[in-house]
Amino acid sequence: MEVSRSHKKKQITHDAEATTSEARKPQTNDGSNLNSLGETKKKKPRTKAVLVQPVEGRTYADLLKEIKAKVNPTTTGVDIKSIKQTKNGGVLLEMGHKTGDSSVFTEAVKSATANIGTVKALIPTTTIEIRDIDGVTSVDDIREALLRDLKQTVEIRQMEDDDYAAQAHSFLLAGYHTTANTMGFALFELATHPNLQTRLQKEIISILNKHGGEVTHDSLGEMTYLDMVISETLRKYPILPFLDRRTLRDYKIPGTNIVLEKGTSVFIPLLGLHNDPKYFPSPNEFNPERFTLENRKSIPNYAYMPFGEGPRKCIGMRFGLMKVKTGLVHLLSKFEVRPCQQTMIPLVVDKSGMMMTTEDSMPLTFNRIKT
Repeated sequence: MEVSRSHKKKQITHDAEATTSEARKPQTNDGSNLNSLGETKKKKPRTKAVLVQPVEGRTYADLLKEIKAKVNPTTTGVDIKSIKQTKNGGVLLEMGHKTGDSSVFTEAVKSATANIGTVKALIPTTTIEIRDIDGVTSVDDIREALLRDLKQTVEIRQMEDDDYAAQAHSFLLAGYHTTANTMGFALFELATHPNLQTRLQKEIISILNKHGGEVTHDSLGEMTYLDMVISETLRKYPILPFLDRRTLRDYKIPGTNIVLEKGTSVFIPLLGLHNDPKYFPSPNEFNPERFTLENRKSIPNYAYMPFGEGPRKCIGMRFGLMKVKTGLVHLLSKFEVRPCQQTMIPLVVDKSGMMMTTEDSMPLTFNRIKT
């Protein structure tokens, strides 16, 4: 099980009974309970819940409309604490802690949504990912779910030499080549578009002067045009030209008779999406203006995703972007970049590699800026 905070998501474990195991309470080095050292922390009790999943062709709104029209919680003896939308478009009905027997309410929900949804009363150890549940899940809930799933799924084994070698290769591939290649492509485009380079250099020098010449997290955050240049670089040259995923269950593609069976490998062509004129007019043109705050709003979801999307998007995204920005700032604050005789224009991309790179080297000329 994964506990993720992306898009305000978490995993929540619904259990009808609160656990009071001392083993799950935080302890000091001598084994005493932390709560006993200061103010007693009241354990957050868990709630009962009913989950309604929509059948194909139905939505969260359809379910909620029928439930509100046909189910009266008061007459069924249920206190509804909250109504939330699940990641898959279902309705999660959480009941207050004073709720007793909820079977009548559950049957009423089943009757109301008989033709448009499936109803499940959540039982102990049932986990479900939902949106916007900050403050609902206690630390104990998460800890217990993690420990339970680890015991069930993790096979502990001794690491071997090949494992260490594979990790080192991953660090180099994911942490070095991605950053270096992105910087290289950005410098090439700036070298061949001197007007864009001049605008970026003015921004960099101006903001560095404001911050006493220091390259800091705050100063980088103020360089909006730098962010636009890097975003456009990653659009035109996504470092990984495709994403690969595997289906966890059978999935019927809406509007077709095609079913992706569980375990099917799915490849998502980022290079094709990023260069599709439907989403990015004149895709071969290097145009950072596509990524102004206003223009970003017109880019459809999942048309631009150089780092992937969802809970499995690149874990090093922020670190990688910070490295690229830092490198470009140090270079462009001191040098102007120009093509040389050996620079190949246009670039020829290597079509055989897993990572976006050129068939040959990318020689450029660096001239120190006169200060």
